[in-house]
Amino acid sequence: MRRVLKIGVPSGMEGFLSWLANFGVVIVINQADPTNAMAAAHINAIRIESISFMTGYAVATAVATMVGQKLGAKRPDLAGKSAYLGYALGGGAMIAMGFIFMLFGRHFAQWLSNDPNIVRMTTRCLFITGMIQFSFAAALVFGGALRGAGDTLAVMLLSLGTVIGVRFIGVMIVGLWLNLGLGAIWGVLASELFLRGLCIFLRFQHGGWKKIEV
Repeated sequence: MRRVLKIGVPSGMEGFLSWLANFGVVIVINQADPTNAMAAAHINAIRIESISFMTGYAVATAVATMVGQKLGAKRPDLAGKSAYLGYALGGGAMIAMGFIFMLFGRHFAQWLSNDPNIVRMTTRCLFITGMIQFSFAAALVFGGALRGAGDTLAVMLLSLGTVIGVRFIGVMIVGLWLNLGLGAIWGVLASELFLRGLCIFLRFQHGGWKKIEV
């Protein structure tokens, strides 16, 4: 039970607190625009972006399994290769989708709304997030690798540090205090994903996960 809780509690807390922060982002967007046009564009952009990040989540799950298996077999070298191969697969798919979002975002946006204002904002959000899909993929895939190795506490701390310190606070500043619009809010979200991906990748590069005992 101790081993289960050691792995499960940090992951559960990360998911719960991240959900709260993202829920707060939606509240900020709703308060910033009483017409709900920003909220509609925000939700539509996330729905479209899910084509990309759900692929990343799937690959991250596979990577976590492979890393755990290879470490159990006393082959940390193969565990590392599994993570890099996973990033080549999942990251490659997400990067490709990022370019599609940047080039054809308006077509996707028009599938979900006939309102020109919502389409315009959705297109801008997709362009912004398209630029950082490589880092989003790093956060997912290498985060999965670290979880597979049992390094869940580090992933939790890094993720919560960026989600709360950058994402939530940044959105509060640009959304409510400065009232800069949805594009600025998604700029903050993209910056947080970039920083999270960088931090998690550097944690993976450090290599301490190879010696963790679960």
